[in-house]
Amino acid sequence: MSKNVESDSAGTSVREQLERVLASRYFLGAEGRGRFLRFIVEQTLADRAAELKEYVIGVEVFGRGEAFNPKADSIVRVEARKLRAKLEEYYQNEGRADPLRIEIPKGGYAPVFRPQRQDPAIATRRRLCYSRRITLGVGAVGGLCLVVALVYRAFLPHLPPAQDPGRTQPDVKAHLIYIKGRQQLSQRTLPGVMAAIDSFEDATHQDPKFAAAYSGLADALELLGSYGIYPPKDVFPRAKTAALQALQLDPGLAEAHASLAAIQGGYEWHWPEAEAEFRRAVALKPAYATAHQWYAEYLTALGRHPEAIHEAELAQSLDPHSPTVISVLGLTLYFAHQSDRAIAQYKRALEFNPNHILTYFFLGYADEQKGTIAEAITDFQMGIALAKGAGTAHLGHVLAVAGRRSEAHAIIDQLKAQSADQYVSPLDIAIVYVGLGDRESAFTWLDRAYEDHSQWLEHLKVDPRYDPIRDDRRFSGLLRKLNME
Repeated sequence: MSKNVESDSAGTSVREQLERVLASRYFLGAEGRGRFLRFIVEQTLADRAAELKEYVIGVEVFGRGEAFNPKADSIVRVEARKLRAKLEEYYQNEGRADPLRIEIPKGGYAPVFRPQRQDPAIATRRRLCYSRRITLGVGAVGGLCLVVALVYRAFLPHLPPAQDPGRTQPDVKAHLIYIKGRQQLSQRTLPGVMAAIDSFEDATHQDPKFAAAYSGLADALELLGSYGIYPPKDVFPRAKTAALQALQLDPGLAEAHASLAAIQGGYEWHWPEAEAEFRRAVALKPAYATAHQWYAEYLTALGRHPEAIHEAELAQSLDPHSPTVISVLGLTLYFAHQSDRAIAQYKRALEFNPNHILTYFFLGYADEQKGTIAEAITDFQMGIALAKGAGTAHLGHVLAVAGRRSEAHAIIDQLKAQSADQYVSPLDIAIVYVGLGDRESAFTWLDRAYEDHSQWLEHLKVDPRYDPIRDDRRFSGLLRKLNME
């Protein structure tokens, strides 16, 4: 693409359209599909459309490695067919009023960008500029005409069409801020989550009736609570308020039902209410992978392993290239005492993202369960390094199991010292004491975790690491307080 004012403007417009598509219900929660579309669009805008070959996409997008053989592995062709179908579905529904179409012609992987028929006002503006042309990497499109139409469109509200007559469309600026927040949240890092919270709050200030922004805020706050950085009681009530606000504005928003369910289960331990919300979410939006993923985690917590594995497999079928979704299926297998299958899942997740932090911790759990303690220690050390020092409690537990008691005690001392300046989940300290065989200290800190409503306490019933203290009556009492018995 030539570097001039018109091409820069058109490139910006294409990227804006890309973000609209990726924020739609056809792409949210489908990380692999979105990554595929973003890659081929950006390569085309960078004038590298000719390089979009099957091998390059397999390696760069789907993590197949240098030995990838497109003749033996059809993943790129299969996913390209799915991507074309989803784009067509998007433009027949949510995107029917968009100013620009992104298409992937059959026989190749380079997208083309075409102006879409608009309302008469925009059509009139187009007729003024048919003589101007630009080139967008592949083929010519109406350049100045495209820019004028997109500039005009920028002042019109854009969002998926209402699912019910009472739903209103949000402010354009609020929607763009919301898209930014979803992108930040998808990073699954602490800085990304904090930035997402700011973006979602900005979007709700810009448009107080924008239901999806409140749902996004609920998800970001819930994820922040799961990281154990802040006291759960400081985060989850805010998340619930945001989810309820989203549902008040739009009772048919599947994402908000899933957000509320995650809070009701993981924080409030109101299991029947949570399941009802999860069922509502997947009924409203069956292709929402995140809802199936979270529902799988819910079912796992209650020991309903076959159902959990089914839901996690369904989530993976909907978003087959997401390291998080792949790893959660591994986690359901781990809790079902299927460590070999779990490890295979984690290794697959790392093929897509070798720096996926959670996967290393999950892999450590499974290696410990299998009895390969040295590997588990290495897994946790890798996860801690990637997490910039967080997650040491998991290492402390496996060190204790390995008989390296002084190192385990040193981690406990470190965690207690940190708690003077920042929040440390009592569950972190409890799990190390479990590994050390110190029941009294373990239950002291488990009780504190209960008082705090610590997020990972929901796995108490199924986590194999607690097996050494399951015969204690205090353990059964704690499960009863969690409404699990």
